[in-house]
Amino acid sequence: SLFISFHLTTRLISWVIIRIKKSLNFVVYILERTPDLNILYKEASRKPLKGMYNLRDLGGLPTTTGKITKYGRILRSDEPAGLPDVSIDYLRRFPVRLSIDLRSPSERNERPSSLTAIPEISERHLPSISDSILHELVNMVDRDSHSILGDFYIYMIDHSAAELIAVLKAIAEYDPRDGAILYHCVQGKDRTGVISALLLMLVNVRDEDIVANYQISYTYLRPKVDPIADLYPKNMRQMLRSDYWNMERFLTYFHEQHGPVDEYLIRHGMKPRELDILRQRLLLP
Repeated sequence: SLFISFHLTTRLISWVIIRIKKSLNFVVYILERTPDLNILYKEASRKPLKGMYNLRDLGGLPTTTGKITKYGRILRSDEPAGLPDVSIDYLRRFPVRLSIDLRSPSERNERPSSLTAIPEISERHLPSISDSILHELVNMVDRDSHSILGDFYIYMIDHSAAELIAVLKAIAEYDPRDGAILYHCVQGKDRTGVISALLLMLVNVRDEDIVANYQISYTYLRPKVDPIADLYPKNMRQMLRSDYWNMERFLTYFHEQHGPVDEYLIRHGMKPRELDILRQRLLLP
């Protein structure tokens, strides 16, 4: 009887080990296909997907009116190019339903978006700057300035209003019941940063929070850009960063030269109703 008991105990232990292995294999299977144990983690600012370094939610920011921006409505990011299936699946299930590409045609051709072929995600190509402004950026690099990007953002707001308004109109026209909007450029800090600043100013997010939302881009982008920094001349390396003074310079100039953001947007073609829609989309009641 002792032998039989030992035999049964051994079989039971073997069965338990097999079940544990199967359970662990299932957990590994899930982890390999989801970015985090909290599968969608909507109420989080940064969403660290493989292949995307600077994907962030505009939710969770306090305003001067005592409200908070909504999570899960509008995402800002670097380019979604060359994404693995796990990241594409995350964006599809989030669900992102509109992707706005702010890059130039040449940038799109060099690094096509991984979202283009996803049936559930519509894509709009709305370059936020013209070729002439890109040329002006090249000229700015030759200047002896520690705020080249700040100067560039100012140039954008003064000379690329039509392109910026087109992006904001596309966001206002979209039905949020379909899912979230994602807009992106290459690194998700410059063109994307200006669009984000306009949206956040519109809902009365404080300047210091807008600056912080901009500045943190470099922290997340460092694994991507630091290895290539030495390939750039010293005066151009600041272009890879998101130094706080660039956004501070932009915001100071904007307030002094253009006044309230809603007046600037209306002057350049936005309708008051569209601004109300954007506010409703971004703010918790």
